[in-house]
Amino acid sequence: MRILVVEDPPEWAETVSRHVAGLGHDVHTCGTLQDALDRIRREPPQILVSGAPLPDGDMLAHIAALHRAFPTMGIIVLTANVRITTQLQGMSDGADHYLIKPVQLPLLAVTLSALERRLVTASPAPPQPGDWTLDVESRQLRSAQGEQVSLTAKESIVMASLIQSPKFPISHKRLSQILGYPEVIYDKHRIDALLYRVRKKLATIHGTPMQIRNIYSEGSLLVLRDISVRLAARACPPRAFEH
Repeated sequence: MRILVVEDPPEWAETVSRHVAGLGHDVHTCGTLQDALDRIRREPPQILVSGAPLPDGDMLAHIAALHRAFPTMGIIVLTANVRITTQLQGMSDGADHYLIKPVQLPLLAVTLSALERRLVTASPAPPQPGDWTLDVESRQLRSAQGEQVSLTAKESIVMASLIQSPKFPISHKRLSQILGYPEVIYDKHRIDALLYRVRKKLATIHGTPMQIRNIYSEGSLLVLRDISVRLAARACPPRAFEH
């Protein structure tokens, strides 16, 4: 596995990197948030192991955007922040594991092993006739037969979020957070209008194989009929996951 370790101070980063490399992984190390984001743009790792906070910022603030841009990348956060609300937010944003410092290296090794097994198991199979793919970068929803639906940037993010939550509805408020709207300007009607536009575009697909349904008091859910929809594992534009 290609693993990026982002930690500070340098001595601890080196200790973690040596341990991870000793498990047979290809490891690169960064000591700051900006260096890590730059490297992820150039060469996304299969697993990100990051401390939070870092000398120049907090990786936790970027987890949701990283998860949107690189949905197949595993994310492990190492932090001394023991507040349950922070942990829940990090996991909700897309972190796979949240380890509290001081982190025991054997625990990190077991966590990496478990995440590696899940990522390998979840590796996408070759497209089948009923498969659709959402390319978030180009904002295109495509079928294996070449049918195509063009989306806006916000519509693409909404679709990607629904695809990644196949069993549980996503609330309007959560969609607003994912889209990056400040809490103080949360507007249910804005999300309603956005979902309406996406529904209209999905309705143009022959046979209507996918629909966004409103689950009363819970949120929105993408319902599929005899098809599957996957996200294209491609990098985002250079500034897409920066504030």
